[in-house]
Amino acid sequence: MNDALKVYNLRFLQSDLRNYFSQEVVTYKEHQSFWIKNYRHYHIGVIGVEFAGYYGYVNNDFRYAVIPKYRGRGIGKKLVADALRNYHIKTIRVIKTNLSSIKCLKKCGFKVNSIREFNGIKFVELENSLGRKY
Repeated sequence: MNDALKVYNLRFLQSDLRNYFSQEVVTYKEHQSFWIKNYRHYHIGVIGVEFAGYYGYVNNDFRYAVIPKYRGRGIGKKLVADALRNYHIKTIRVIKTNLSSIKCLKKCGFKVNSIREFNGIKFVELENSLGRKY
């Protein structure tokens, strides 16, 4: 299975759709088109040789996810830390109910800047107030 398909399967995991701004499922063909243009901005996390998650930073929009069986083991924090080494990320927006991501980002030095709403969806805007790079 290639990286595009791994990211697609994790990104559109039914149990996690509520954690994303865009809850609309795109076709794999649409995802492939996006992937071809932006794959260099995605990084894959592995444990041994097994896919554990990913992060991407495209058009000042940071996104990351960890597969369910590896959640709670610090993988998200490692992905965020790697992203901060590779990109200058100042602000991240997270759905207000995605408490695990908010907690992870706080551990990485992000602070809640504001709570906003867009299209009826409440989100937390977190700021890298330390300008932290790992």
